Amino acid sequence: MNKKLFVGGYYDTSIYTGESFEGKTPFDDKIDVYSLEELLESNYVESIDEWYQDEYEEDFFELSDKEKIKAVLEYIETDEISGLLYFKTEAAAIKFKEETLEEFEEIKNERVFIKRSKDKEGFYQDEYISKNNE
Repeated sequence: MNKKLFVGGYYDTSIYTGESFEGKTPFDDKIDVYSLEELLESNYVESIDEWYQDEYEEDFFELSDKEKIKAVLEYIETDEISGLLYFKTEAAAIKFKEETLEEFEEIKNERVFIKRSKDKEGFYQDEYISKNNE
C-alpha cells in the first residue's frame, strides 16, 4: 500500500479578532504528521467511522485499505473542521507542521485576551485581539 500522509491536530477553539489574525492556520500546537496506518489507529478514526456510517450506512472498518484512503480523503474534503489535511509527500507534511507551529507561536505572542463566551453548542471559547489593535 502506498504511504499516505496526513497532518492532523486539534483546531484551536479560540476566537481571534482583527485583521492581523485573518487567514491564520486554525490548528493548535498539538499538530502532528500521520501515515495512513497511524491515522487509522488515532482518535480521528472514530469521527471518520461515524461520518462514513452516516453518509453510506456502512462500516468504515470493513473497507479495503484502498477504500479507506478514498473515504478519509472524502471526509477531509467534506468536513471543514475534520482537523486533518492530506499531503502527497512527507516533506510537504512536515514543512506544513513546522510552519504552523511557528505561526501558532507568533499568534500566542501577539494576542490579548478579551473575554470568554459560550458557543451555540455550549462550548466555551476564549476571544483574543492583536496587541496592535488594543
